Amino acid sequence: MIRVVLDTNVLISALLQPEGPPAQVLVATIAGPAARMCVSGDVYAEYEEVIRRPRFKRTDSEITETLRTVRELGIWVKPSQKVRT
Repeated sequence: MIRVVLDTNVLISALLQPEGPPAQVLVATIAGPAARMCVSGDVYAEYEEVIRRPRFKRTDSEITETLRTVRELGIWVKPSQKVRT
């Protein structure tokens, strides 16, 4: 199994274009079994902050469902070292 961390842009693009390639990647990493989405507290916080931005015009239910799916189906990891950019 391949473990992947999805860039926030991929998550948002998947929501904006549900039939596009980013959506296919999101579904593949949530459904497994070949690849699984990994998420840390920092990554999840970034997903949540960005998905709530008004310019993306997501409904409260869409935001809640997306974040619930990430929480419940993602593999939670704790990074061993934070990279400073």
